[in-house]
Amino acid sequence: MKESMESRKLDLTKLEKILSKYKGQEGVLISVLQEVQAEFGWVPREAIKGIANALKVSLGRVYGILTFYAQFYLTPRGEETRSQTSYRFQGKLKITGCFAFFNT
Repeated sequence: MKESMESRKLDLTKLEKILSKYKGQEGVLISVLQEVQAEFGWVPREAIKGIANALKVSLGRVYGILTFYAQFYLTPRGEETRSQTSYRFQGKLKITGCFAFFNT
């Protein structure tokens, strides 16, 4: 069985290195998200929580930025299910996804 990228252990040292470059700075959320995505190919759930804590912003703020800009991916590319895609086109994933994403 093929192991999904999400089930693999996230290398938190890479995330910590990115976050250390922005320590104490304000207004860097998008830059951090761009670097995280460049490093991992997507923005993993574990990274979102770490980013929110490090930058002292809410999970909702981080998730809002991630879902507003089409450049960010919350799942490894190619692993989104057809039902997720159809909900996204209907605008429902943004509303329900914010709650479900962090409660799993």
